[in-house]
Amino acid sequence: MITRFGARFTALIAAVIVFWLPAHQAEAANTLRDAKAHYERAEYEAAIAIWEQLAHAGSGAAFYNLGQAYRLGQGVPASTDAAKGFFAQGSLQKHTESLTGLATLLYFEDRGEKSSGEALALFQDAGRGGSAEAQYMLAALHYNGAGVPKDIQLAYAWAHLSLEKGFESARTVKQRARALLSEHQLSQAAILVNALEGPVDFEGLQPVLRKWARRAPQLTPRTAVKSVQPLRQPTVAAAINPVRKEWRLQVGAFRSVGGAQMQLQKLAAGTEDLLKGLQWTLLQTKKPGRDEVFYRLQIGPFPDRMTAEAKCQQIKPLKLDCFVVAP
Repeated sequence: MITRFGARFTALIAAVIVFWLPAHQAEAANTLRDAKAHYERAEYEAAIAIWEQLAHAGSGAAFYNLGQAYRLGQGVPASTDAAKGFFAQGSLQKHTESLTGLATLLYFEDRGEKSSGEALALFQDAGRGGSAEAQYMLAALHYNGAGVPKDIQLAYAWAHLSLEKGFESARTVKQRARALLSEHQLSQAAILVNALEGPVDFEGLQPVLRKWARRAPQLTPRTAVKSVQPLRQPTVAAAINPVRKEWRLQVGAFRSVGGAQMQLQKLAAGTEDLLKGLQWTLLQTKKPGRDEVFYRLQIGPFPDRMTAEAKCQQIKPLKLDCFVVAP
């Protein structure tokens, strides 16, 4: 059970919180939005330049985004150590999502007994501070009794808080926990919900955070790189690129625009120039009866089915999804 929840969590954390944009920090918001727009357009150097400048100014959100960039190896060499360091530095700025990022790497990648203990403590602090991702993880851990006492009521309470914040994967844990609880136990769990969140003792966490913060590379502010096209605020529309009646290939469906962008990079990194002469289309869709949004990535146009299928055969060795979409 924890393996399944854990795998889903690590996939979601990459897709859901690649960018952190604090709405209450109005002064920095435009710059962070610019960095996000650069990143979604694969202009990684420009995005990282902005994050480095903001990190020098003490922005926890910027440290968090740098940690994600190093974790994914986008615009910088992939480095788990560097990612931990930046997440720790973001946490030192009292940025709760950075605690979740550090806890995730310690729990799923270090695997050591000491690291797992630190990770569980950080998940606890991040969940108390309101991180939906950490709350989901705590729900899964208590449901399965993995590293913590098995406690179905506590699992239900953490899952409820996470789901209230829109973290949809917590619904499964909540439903399974609810099925195991009596009405009396559910009423007790409801009391727990109101007691779990509260102030995070960032001062008490400083010794652990400073230890990991030393792993981050030295920040050297870069000159921000101008984008080839003027930056625009990304918008979610029915079609991000217009769709005409033509033969196309669908090469993936994703929970985020960033996930689709990563797939485009894989295509561009193939042994052949697989995207030469083609355009990409990103369509927003929902499954019937569900609120989850997906983005379908399609490439084309092709003059006929045979040409589209031939391109699909070129793509399949990359182990990417591929099927023909008729006009």
